[in-house]
Order: sequence, then structure tokens, then C-alpha cells
Amino acid sequence: MKLYEITKEMREIFDMIESGEITELDAKDTLEASEIAFNKKVEACLLYRAEQISESEAIDLQIKRLTAMKKACDSRAEQMKKYVKSSMIAIGETESGGKLASAKLGKPSVSVSVPNDDLLSDQWKRITKKADLTAIKKALQSGEVVEGAELVDGEPSIRIK
Repeated sequence: MKLYEITKEMREIFDMIESGEITELDAKDTLEASEIAFNKKVEACLLYRAEQISESEAIDLQIKRLTAMKKACDSRAEQMKKYVKSSMIAIGETESGGKLASAKLGKPSVSVSVPNDDLLSDQWKRITKKADLTAIKKALQSGEVVEGAELVDGEPSIRIK
């Protein structure tokens, strides 16, 4: 029997007890059996969860290893690009290479450098506004009215051992 089926069965029994169709004494054996099955199924689900966490951690280790390898390859490729570029600039060459690979120096692009943005006037700055959720929460909890905000209950938490 699946966990949701056991849960449904137990809920139906509780509903029948509440409606008076059966007594608690009549449902005792069925409830005990359902509770045992429920606990075993929950344990099985949590063990499966633990397996998935272990597998996920193993995958994370492989991702880190492969990411490091990729980063090293990217770094070597970038270093080789800089090496070729500096060599071409040093001898004044704008094009070089052969049939399988070649390089061409382009015109330098124009960019803006701002070493100290405090010296810029406000017309040259972007200002981002964002709600201070921590301050709003404290204000609401202390009884203050904050228009446009309210305290809401989140999902209940579950602790798994």
C-alpha cells in the first residue's frame, strides 16, 4: 500500500469516528495496523530520501572536479590567446596563422573607466530601490502598520533525523 493510500484510509477512519459511524474501540485494531504501516512507509520514504541526498553529494563532487578541469582548460586557452595577441602586437602583425587556425587583431574598442564614482553627478548614476524585508517584519511584529505589507505564515517545517 502506498503512503497516500494509508493516509487516506486513516483519514476516512478518523472521519467515521468523528461522525459517529464507528467507535474508537471498533476502529482501534484497524488504526493500529494502519499506523504501523504508515510508520514503516514513512521510514522507507526517508531512507530513500537519504539515498538521494548521498547520490546528490556524489554528483556534486564530480561536478566540482569537472568544473575545476574545465576552469583549467579555459584558463590555458585564455593564456594562449593573450600570448598570441601580445606576440602579434610586439612585432606589429595584424594577421597571422595558417589554414587550420588564424588570428586577426581588431581595432581597440572604446570603453568608459570610472575609477571613483563618488565624483560623478547623480544624472550619471542608477539608483535601485528595494524593500527592506527585515525592517518591515520587525515593524509589523511590533504592531506598526506598514501599508503594502503584511505578515503571512509560511509552510510548516519538517525536521528529519
